[in-house]
Amino acid sequence: MTMENPSVLTSLADLGRQHRLNRLLTGSPRRALVVAIDHGLFMGPVSGARVLAQTASAVLAAGPDAIQLTPGGIARVGDALTTSRSALVYRLDSTNVWRSEKLPPSPGYWAPIGSPPEALHVDAAVAVAFLLGGWGDDRMERANFEQLAVWSRECRALGIPFMVEPLPLSGKVETRSDGELVRVLARIATEIGCDILKLDFDGDAEAFAELVADAGVPVLVRGGPKAADRNVYLNNMRTAIGAGASGLVVGRNVFDGVDPATAVNELLTLVHGSN
Repeated sequence: MTMENPSVLTSLADLGRQHRLNRLLTGSPRRALVVAIDHGLFMGPVSGARVLAQTASAVLAAGPDAIQLTPGGIARVGDALTTSRSALVYRLDSTNVWRSEKLPPSPGYWAPIGSPPEALHVDAAVAVAFLLGGWGDDRMERANFEQLAVWSRECRALGIPFMVEPLPLSGKVETRSDGELVRVLARIATEIGCDILKLDFDGDAEAFAELVADAGVPVLVRGGPKAADRNVYLNNMRTAIGAGASGLVVGRNVFDGVDPATAVNELLTLVHGSN
């Protein structure tokens, strides 16, 4: 029996990682539009995606570069996903920081719900997880950091790109407008070893361009809650692309109150046609 050469295994994992990145980031320059429909894990049924399979099928038919789903969501979408050319982004974790009313955070939690080997089994191009910052509980932050470090190593060994989504918090409430906290968390995420960053854009193009230049990995912009003014929203996303973002991860601004096909085509043009 011959022993496997660790250097060969490492190089094969690196090839797999690059292959999967190429499935996500397409065109020249390499960019991606990812449509996220994993909201049910955090918020339960959300407007526009109450019937997940129906929403995901409509989105996939429009042909985004990728779709972001939970383990259970993948099973429910089924054939629409397996026959699509869109890549899969696999959600590894959950949090309840967005919930209110019937199931409010008290005091809030973060929890792993998937694993990189499971992402490999479903042929995911990328695995994604939150990085919590500003929670107000060092124990929660430590548990989150430790798990991200484990997942980073596992993803690298398996050849799966690891996307980290910094989530700026104030206590247990998301604070999307805190650009400085986003920059701190972005740096922490790259030090942990992520391959892709998924970040909020606060409108400061100069600061964001500096962040992108320092990151050394592709940066995708979080789409956020449904925008009150779509033109303002699209202009903000266009500014982020102009400042160096490698694409967008958009959820409610695709499926909530907007025709998904129209929204996907609009955003694909913004991402890939704004050179």
